[in-house]
Amino acid sequence: LYDARTGKVARDVPAHRGRIDGFAYSPDGRVLASFDSCGAVRAADARTGKPLFAFDTGWPVHALAFSPSGRSL
Repeated sequence: LYDARTGKVARDVPAHRGRIDGFAYSPDGRVLASFDSCGAVRAADARTGKPLFAFDTGWPVHALAFSPSGRSL
């Protein structure tokens, strides 16, 4: 991830097997989820980058969103 003001690298995102195709922030901004072309979903603390959870869907992921409450992905 890059800092939009400076253009410098702000932090890495959790590792993926395939190309990272997108990101979604939780409504409170605390969790950053990413997905790849191989069906992997990874989530990390948006501030620290610490991995929180990961799973593989078994199929390509084309979009990702949190519920309004932030309790579902």
